Amino acid sequence: MSDEVSNERQGWKMDKTLTLGHVVAALSFLCAGVVVYSTTTNGIQRNEQAIAHLEQRLNSQAEQVKLVRDEFQDEIELLRKDFNSEIKIVQAKLDRLIERELNR
Repeated sequence: MSDEVSNERQGWKMDKTLTLGHVVAALSFLCAGVVVYSTTTNGIQRNEQAIAHLEQRLNSQAEQVKLVRDEFQDEIELLRKDFNSEIKIVQAKLDRLIERELNR
């Protein structure tokens, strides 16, 4: 009974030897961690490059849209001026026709 009591007081007993299996397992975990880290880092870098490329394309398309919009605004302004001048010509002709009809 004294042996049982002394075993209970000592608690867990651990084997302090290091086997080849432990070393191999630790090295494989380390290698797996390095592979996962490098794969993740490469994926992040590829995503950063893709995002930068998309931002660049988006900016260039925005500039093209702005140029086209400015061209259309200029053309619309020219058409508006032409339309207004045509309306003035038509109004002048109508005024002359009305005056001619009134003078009859």
